[in-house]
Amino acid sequence: MSEVIQMLKNKFSRLGAECDVQQVNVQRNRLSFRGLVNPSRSGGFSIDVRGKGKEEKFEIRISGNEAPAVNVLDIQPELRHLLLMVEDLGVKYKMLCGHDERHWFVSPIADRKVSTVVQAMENLKPLQVTNMQHGVKLSKRIKNTHKNRTSNGGSIVRQGEWFFIPTSFNPNPKMILKNEPLQRSAGNKPHMCEELYRSGGETVYVLGSRQLTQKEHMVLSPENKKQPWRPMTANALIYVRGRISHPDHATVRLTGWHQAQINNEAGETGMIRYLD
Repeated sequence: MSEVIQMLKNKFSRLGAECDVQQVNVQRNRLSFRGLVNPSRSGGFSIDVRGKGKEEKFEIRISGNEAPAVNVLDIQPELRHLLLMVEDLGVKYKMLCGHDERHWFVSPIADRKVSTVVQAMENLKPLQVTNMQHGVKLSKRIKNTHKNRTSNGGSIVRQGEWFFIPTSFNPNPKMILKNEPLQRSAGNKPHMCEELYRSGGETVYVLGSRQLTQKEHMVLSPENKKQPWRPMTANALIYVRGRISHPDHATVRLTGWHQAQINNEAGETGMIRYLD
Protein backbone atom coordinates (compact mmCIF):
# COMPACT_ATOMS: atom_id res chain seq x y z
CA MET A 1 0.00 0.00 0.00
CA SER A 2 2.87 2.38 0.73
CA GLU A 3 4.01 2.04 -2.91
CA VAL A 4 0.55 3.04 -4.15
CA ILE A 5 0.43 6.03 -1.82
CA GLN A 6 3.86 7.24 -2.95
CA MET A 7 2.97 6.69 -6.62
CA LEU A 8 -0.17 8.83 -6.30
CA LYS A 9 1.70 11.61 -4.53
CA ASN A 10 4.40 11.63 -7.22
CA LYS A 11 1.88 11.68 -10.10
CA PHE A 12 -0.19 14.51 -8.65
CA SER A 13 2.95 16.50 -7.83
CA ARG A 14 3.82 16.46 -11.55
CA LEU A 15 0.62 18.47 -12.09
CA GLY A 16 1.69 20.94 -9.43
CA ALA A 17 -0.99 19.61 -7.09
CA GLU A 18 -0.72 18.60 -3.46
CA CYS A 19 -2.21 15.18 -2.77
CA ASP A 20 -2.99 13.95 0.72
CA VAL A 21 -3.22 10.14 0.52
CA GLN A 22 -4.02 8.11 3.60
CA GLN A 23 -4.75 4.50 4.37
CA VAL A 24 -7.63 4.23 6.82
CA ASN A 25 -8.58 1.25 8.96
CA VAL A 26 -12.24 2.10 9.38
CA GLN A 27 -14.46 -0.07 7.21
CA ARG A 28 -16.32 1.79 4.48
CA ASN A 29 -19.68 0.73 3.10
CA ARG A 30 -19.09 2.07 -0.39
CA LEU A 31 -16.57 3.05 -3.02
CA SER A 32 -16.97 6.79 -3.48
CA PHE A 33 -15.59 9.42 -5.79
CA ARG A 34 -17.69 12.42 -6.71
CA GLY A 35 -20.97 10.57 -7.24
CA LEU A 36 -19.80 7.19 -8.56
CA VAL A 37 -20.78 4.70 -5.91
CA ASN A 38 -20.45 0.93 -5.61
CA PRO A 39 -22.39 -0.10 -2.47
CA SER A 40 -21.45 -3.78 -2.71
CA ARG A 41 -18.10 -3.75 -0.93
CA SER A 42 -16.90 -3.26 2.63
CA GLY A 43 -13.58 -1.69 1.67
CA GLY A 44 -13.36 1.55 -0.27
CA PHE A 45 -11.69 4.44 -1.99
CA SER A 46 -12.63 8.11 -1.92
CA ILE A 47 -11.27 11.17 -3.68
CA ASP A 48 -12.26 14.81 -3.40
CA VAL A 49 -10.83 18.31 -3.56
CA ARG A 50 -10.56 20.05 -0.18
CA GLY A 51 -9.52 23.50 0.98
CA LYS A 52 -9.58 26.92 -0.63
CA GLY A 53 -7.11 29.08 -2.50
CA LYS A 54 -3.50 28.09 -1.92
CA GLU A 55 -4.65 25.41 0.55
CA GLU A 56 -6.63 23.53 -2.12
CA LYS A 57 -5.52 19.92 -2.54
CA PHE A 58 -6.66 16.44 -3.53
CA GLU A 59 -7.68 14.21 -0.64
CA ILE A 60 -7.58 10.45 -1.20
CA ARG A 61 -8.61 7.85 1.37
CA ILE A 62 -8.02 4.12 0.78
CA SER A 63 -9.45 1.54 3.14
CA GLY A 64 -7.04 -1.05 4.45
CA ASN A 65 -9.73 -3.72 4.18
CA GLU A 66 -10.03 -5.21 0.67
CA ALA A 67 -8.62 -2.05 -0.89
CA PRO A 68 -9.29 -1.66 -4.63
CA ALA A 69 -6.46 -1.50 -7.18
CA VAL A 70 -5.45 2.08 -8.05
CA ASN A 71 -3.48 3.20 -11.11
CA VAL A 72 -2.76 6.33 -13.18
CA LEU A 73 -3.44 5.53 -16.84
CA ASP A 74 -2.19 8.78 -18.36
CA ILE A 75 -0.73 12.08 -17.22
CA GLN A 76 -0.36 15.34 -19.16
CA PRO A 77 1.61 17.84 -17.05
CA GLU A 78 1.19 20.53 -19.76
CA LEU A 79 -2.58 20.38 -19.30
CA ARG A 80 -2.31 19.72 -15.55
CA HIS A 81 -4.56 16.67 -16.01
CA LEU A 82 -4.28 12.96 -15.26
CA LEU A 83 -6.57 9.97 -15.74
CA LEU A 84 -7.00 7.82 -12.64
CA MET A 85 -8.44 4.28 -12.61
CA VAL A 86 -9.78 2.31 -9.66
CA GLU A 87 -10.61 -1.38 -10.16
CA ASP A 88 -13.06 -2.77 -7.63
CA LEU A 89 -14.41 -6.34 -7.73
CA GLY A 90 -13.62 -6.56 -11.44
CA VAL A 91 -15.29 -3.24 -12.31
CA LYS A 92 -13.12 -0.35 -13.53
CA TYR A 93 -13.95 3.25 -12.60
CA LYS A 94 -12.12 6.16 -14.20
CA MET A 95 -11.74 9.79 -13.12
CA LEU A 96 -10.24 12.80 -14.84
CA CYS A 97 -8.37 14.86 -12.26
CA GLY A 98 -7.02 18.26 -13.20
CA HIS A 99 -7.03 22.02 -13.04
CA ASP A 100 -9.75 24.12 -14.69
CA GLU A 101 -8.95 27.86 -14.86
CA ARG A 102 -8.79 28.50 -11.10
CA HIS A 103 -9.42 25.25 -9.22
CA TRP A 104 -8.63 21.54 -9.06
CA PHE A 105 -11.47 19.15 -9.93
CA VAL A 106 -12.44 15.47 -10.18
CA SER A 107 -14.81 14.27 -12.95
CA PRO A 108 -15.94 10.62 -13.17
CA ILE A 109 -15.74 9.25 -16.73
CA ALA A 110 -18.61 7.05 -17.92
CA ASP A 111 -16.92 5.38 -20.92
CA ARG A 112 -14.76 2.50 -19.70
CA LYS A 113 -12.85 2.40 -23.01
CA VAL A 114 -11.26 5.79 -22.34
CA SER A 115 -7.54 5.39 -21.66
CA THR A 116 -5.97 8.85 -22.16
CA VAL A 117 -6.47 12.35 -20.83
CA VAL A 118 -7.39 13.62 -24.31
CA GLN A 119 -10.05 10.94 -24.74
CA ALA A 120 -11.44 11.69 -21.28
CA MET A 121 -11.74 15.40 -22.07
CA GLU A 122 -13.53 14.60 -25.31
CA ASN A 123 -15.77 12.08 -23.52
CA LEU A 124 -17.01 14.78 -21.15
CA LYS A 125 -18.37 16.84 -24.03
CA PRO A 126 -22.13 16.55 -24.68
CA LEU A 127 -23.08 14.55 -27.78
CA GLN A 128 -24.45 17.68 -29.45
CA VAL A 129 -21.06 19.34 -29.09
CA THR A 130 -19.09 16.43 -30.55
CA ASN A 131 -21.57 16.19 -33.43
CA MET A 132 -21.19 19.89 -34.28
CA GLN A 133 -17.51 20.52 -33.70
CA HIS A 134 -15.19 20.52 -36.66
CA GLY A 135 -11.79 18.88 -37.01
CA VAL A 136 -11.45 17.09 -33.67
CA LYS A 137 -9.45 13.87 -33.66
CA LEU A 138 -9.00 11.63 -30.64
CA SER A 139 -5.22 11.47 -30.65
CA LYS A 140 -2.35 12.21 -28.33
CA ARG A 141 -1.82 15.59 -29.96
CA ILE A 142 -2.54 18.09 -27.22
CA LYS A 143 -3.46 20.87 -29.63
CA ASN A 144 -6.51 18.88 -30.79
CA THR A 145 -7.97 18.52 -27.30
CA HIS A 146 -10.36 21.45 -27.25
CA LYS A 147 -11.20 22.39 -30.85
CA ASN A 148 -14.75 23.56 -30.39
CA ARG A 149 -15.26 25.24 -33.75
CA THR A 150 -18.51 24.04 -35.30
CA SER A 151 -19.12 23.01 -38.89
CA ASN A 152 -21.11 26.21 -39.50
CA GLY A 153 -18.21 28.41 -38.37
CA GLY A 154 -19.53 29.28 -34.91
CA SER A 155 -17.73 28.84 -31.62
CA ILE A 156 -18.89 26.65 -28.75
CA VAL A 157 -18.11 28.32 -25.44
CA ARG A 158 -17.33 26.30 -22.32
CA GLN A 159 -17.52 27.46 -18.72
CA GLY A 160 -16.85 24.70 -16.22
CA GLU A 161 -19.27 21.81 -16.80
CA TRP A 162 -21.47 23.87 -19.14
CA PHE A 163 -21.16 24.17 -22.92
CA PHE A 164 -22.92 26.98 -24.76
CA ILE A 165 -23.75 26.18 -28.38
CA PRO A 166 -24.54 29.04 -30.83
CA THR A 167 -28.03 28.96 -32.29
CA SER A 168 -30.39 31.11 -34.36
CA PHE A 169 -33.06 30.79 -31.66
CA ASN A 170 -35.34 33.84 -31.31
CA PRO A 171 -37.50 33.64 -28.14
CA ASN A 172 -40.51 35.66 -27.08
CA PRO A 173 -39.02 38.70 -25.26
CA LYS A 174 -41.71 38.46 -22.57
CA MET A 175 -40.50 34.97 -21.63
CA ILE A 176 -36.83 35.92 -21.12
CA LEU A 177 -35.67 35.66 -17.51
CA LYS A 178 -33.09 38.06 -16.08
CA ASN A 179 -30.15 37.17 -13.82
CA GLU A 180 -31.21 33.53 -13.54
CA PRO A 181 -29.10 30.80 -11.83
CA LEU A 182 -28.08 27.65 -13.73
CA GLN A 183 -26.62 24.69 -11.83
CA ARG A 184 -26.04 20.95 -12.16
CA SER A 185 -27.90 20.00 -8.97
CA ALA A 186 -28.83 21.25 -5.53
CA GLY A 187 -25.71 22.18 -3.54
CA ASN A 188 -23.58 23.10 -6.59
CA LYS A 189 -22.49 26.69 -7.09
CA PRO A 190 -24.78 28.27 -9.71
CA HIS A 191 -23.71 29.93 -12.94
CA MET A 192 -25.52 33.28 -13.14
CA CYS A 193 -27.00 34.09 -16.56
CA GLU A 194 -27.79 37.65 -17.60
CA GLU A 195 -30.59 36.39 -19.85
CA LEU A 196 -32.14 32.91 -19.88
CA TYR A 197 -35.07 31.27 -21.66
CA ARG A 198 -36.35 27.83 -20.73
CA SER A 199 -38.86 25.41 -22.23
CA GLY A 200 -40.34 22.32 -20.58
CA GLY A 201 -38.73 20.60 -17.61
CA GLU A 202 -40.22 19.63 -14.26
CA THR A 203 -40.74 21.55 -11.03
CA VAL A 204 -38.57 20.56 -8.06
CA TYR A 205 -38.08 22.05 -4.60
CA VAL A 206 -34.59 22.85 -3.34
CA LEU A 207 -33.34 23.53 0.18
CA GLY A 208 -29.57 23.66 0.59
CA SER A 209 -28.26 20.44 -0.95
CA ARG A 210 -31.66 18.72 -0.77
CA GLN A 211 -33.86 18.40 -3.84
CA LEU A 212 -37.42 17.04 -3.89
CA THR A 213 -39.87 16.29 -6.66
CA GLN A 214 -43.36 17.80 -6.49
CA LYS A 215 -44.74 14.48 -5.20
CA GLU A 216 -42.07 14.29 -2.47
CA HIS A 217 -42.74 17.89 -1.48
CA MET A 218 -46.49 17.32 -1.27
CA VAL A 219 -46.16 14.58 1.38
CA LEU A 220 -43.94 16.65 3.69
CA SER A 221 -45.35 17.47 7.10
CA PRO A 222 -46.86 20.98 7.50
CA GLU A 223 -43.87 21.89 9.67
CA ASN A 224 -41.33 20.82 7.03
CA LYS A 225 -43.25 22.64 4.31
CA LYS A 226 -42.75 25.88 6.21
CA GLN A 227 -39.02 25.66 5.58
CA PRO A 228 -37.70 27.99 2.84
CA TRP A 229 -37.99 25.50 -0.05
CA ARG A 230 -37.19 27.14 -3.37
CA PRO A 231 -39.19 26.02 -6.42
CA MET A 232 -36.93 25.49 -9.43
CA THR A 233 -37.13 23.83 -12.85
CA ALA A 234 -35.10 20.68 -13.59
CA ASN A 235 -34.03 19.36 -17.00
CA ALA A 236 -35.57 22.10 -19.11
CA LEU A 237 -34.36 23.09 -22.57
CA ILE A 238 -32.19 26.12 -21.79
CA TYR A 239 -31.00 29.06 -23.92
CA VAL A 240 -28.78 31.83 -22.56
CA ARG A 241 -27.39 35.16 -23.73
CA GLY A 242 -25.21 37.91 -22.34
CA ARG A 243 -22.94 37.71 -19.32
CA ILE A 244 -22.44 34.29 -17.69
CA SER A 245 -20.55 34.38 -14.38
CA HIS A 246 -19.36 31.88 -11.80
CA PRO A 247 -17.00 32.36 -8.80
CA ASP A 248 -14.71 29.53 -9.97
CA HIS A 249 -14.49 30.50 -13.66
CA ALA A 250 -13.75 33.47 -15.87
CA THR A 251 -16.88 35.35 -16.93
CA VAL A 252 -18.00 34.75 -20.53
CA ARG A 253 -20.13 37.06 -22.67
CA LEU A 254 -22.40 35.53 -25.30
CA THR A 255 -23.36 38.02 -27.98
CA GLY A 256 -26.20 35.87 -29.32
CA TRP A 257 -28.43 33.09 -28.04
CA HIS A 258 -26.70 29.82 -27.13
CA GLN A 259 -28.19 26.51 -26.08
CA ALA A 260 -26.83 25.34 -22.71
CA GLN A 261 -25.68 21.72 -22.45
CA ILE A 262 -24.25 20.04 -19.35
CA ASN A 263 -21.18 17.80 -19.68
CA ASN A 264 -21.27 14.01 -19.57
CA GLU A 265 -19.85 13.60 -16.08
CA ALA A 266 -20.87 10.15 -14.83
CA GLY A 267 -23.36 10.25 -11.98
CA GLU A 268 -24.43 7.95 -9.18
CA THR A 269 -27.75 7.11 -10.87
CA GLY A 270 -26.69 7.63 -14.47
CA MET A 271 -29.16 10.53 -14.75
CA ILE A 272 -28.06 14.03 -15.57
CA ARG A 273 -30.15 16.64 -13.77
CA TYR A 274 -29.73 20.37 -13.85
CA LEU A 275 -31.62 23.28 -12.36
CA ASP A 276 -32.49 26.85 -13.24
